[in-house]
Amino acid sequence: MAPALKAENLGYSYNGGFALADVSFEISAGEFFGIAGPNGCGKTTLLKLLSGDIAPQAGKILADGTGMAAISPRRKAALLAFLPAEMSVPYDFTAREIAVMGRSPGLDWWKNYSDEDYDAANEILILLGLEHAADKPVNALSSGERRKVFIAQALCQRPRILLLDEPTTHLDIRCQLQTFELLKDFAASRGTAVVVVSHDIGLVARYCGRMLLLKGGRPAALGAARETLAPANLRAVYGVEAETRADSEGGMHLLIKSPYNG
Repeated sequence: MAPALKAENLGYSYNGGFALADVSFEISAGEFFGIAGPNGCGKTTLLKLLSGDIAPQAGKILADGTGMAAISPRRKAALLAFLPAEMSVPYDFTAREIAVMGRSPGLDWWKNYSDEDYDAANEILILLGLEHAADKPVNALSSGERRKVFIAQALCQRPRILLLDEPTTHLDIRCQLQTFELLKDFAASRGTAVVVVSHDIGLVARYCGRMLLLKGGRPAALGAARETLAPANLRAVYGVEAETRADSEGGMHLLIKSPYNG
């Protein structure tokens, strides 16, 4: 079976300035995959390439074995959902209206949302603790609640591939944990390939099975999160001293100790 998503020797530059080079990996259906690295290392550019928002200048991307360039916009909308790091809404749609828009790729243009579509939206809003906000204008919500509304929209789409750029921005600690748990469960239960970019490498270490660590637009490490976030790699990529520890349940925790001054 073809991987849900595969990148082969990706390269990209902005106005002649190097952004990414020689990036290759593949992600299976049902996998929760993390991407991390310092500011400016190419994480967001990589997600835009994977989503098809921009085309690679080198290499190729395959989704379910098909080149991204050959996938029609309608099929891509049903196959893949992408949540950018920042989103805004110019109109006062309610949280429920925003969430149910995730069902649009499965509708013909002349059809309205069905009761089933609204039931799906309500279910996700409840899972994200947003039932109290369902009928409120999204622009009247806190920044953290708005972020969760857009996560709800992406989950409602029920894509085969879900790409999220900093999904826990503006969320408090409890909501960050709940969101990563929900995404991990969503990947496992729905068979969705979930790819998350996050600066919180502690969350990535605990919840993602595998990950890619970028430095300067190139892969620095790729593999199991516990191995990829080894102290030597964090020293080389982030310039920090760190330790990894396992808890009584086998979960991995990352302790950042100090800047590396070597």
